[in-house]
Order: sequence, then structure tokens, then C-alpha cells
Amino acid sequence: MPISRARELLIGLEPATYERTGDATDEYNCLAWAFGITDQWIWPASEQAAWPDDLQLADEFESIVAFAERQGFQLCQGAELEPEPEKIAIYAHPESGEPTHVALQLSDGRSSSKLGDWEDIAHAAIDAVSARYGVASTFMRRPRTSAPH
Repeated sequence: MPISRARELLIGLEPATYERTGDATDEYNCLAWAFGITDQWIWPASEQAAWPDDLQLADEFESIVAFAERQGFQLCQGAELEPEPEKIAIYAHPESGEPTHVALQLSDGRSSSKLGDWEDIAHAAIDAVSARYGVASTFMRRPRTSAPH
């Protein structure tokens, strides 16, 4: 079996720590995936991505937080699994603080990530994708609204 694109992208990610859950596609990205959207690429300050016209904030990180708040998420502390809410983690480049990725915490404690236009994966630890995307620096939660990916 060929090495998946996820494995190539996430050097150091042990195969036992993640599972491929979806095929590569450019239909959607990590931010869309975290909110259950699979037919749009969503990201602030990108000409190729969908983004609400009335949510044009200067800071990309602030924009992602505001977008998540529109989806019912609120800022919270840490990535610890809680029984009822669903959580997202927003990753940032360690030096610049620029947002790089968003992952959804699954009800079993693993996280689900869409890797750009590559495949979706479920990974055992929130920091499993840190080598590629930086630090999971901000966490948000909302009451679980649907079945996890």
C-alpha cells in the first residue's frame, strides 16, 4: 500500500497514531471540515476561498475566531475531552502567530483534520499535526450539534 499524502506531509507522525478517514479532495479545507462543510474551501484573506463579506477583519486569527463564534463556538480553556460539547483547536505558526489549521475534536477524544487539499485523518493526539501546522493555541467549544465526522 502506498504511503498516504498525510504521512508524507506529517513527517514523524506514526502510522499507529492516525487513520485516514477520507480521500484527497480540493472541495473543502480544514476550517470547512471542522464545521461539517464539505463543498466549500473557507479561509479568511484568500481570493480562492469562500468568506462572509461582512466578516472582513484585519487579523486572520481574529477572523477565524469570529467565524467560529457565528457557528456557535465560544472560547474555552484546553483540549481536554468533555462529555457533551464538541471542540475545535485553532493552530498557529509558533513565531508569527498566523493561523495555519483547524481540527475538530471527536467524541472519543481523537481529533479530525482535513489536510489542505489532501485527505482527512483522525489523529490520536491534538499535537500530532503540530510538526506541520504549529501549536494548537486556541480552543473553542459548543454543544454537540451533529454526529462527529
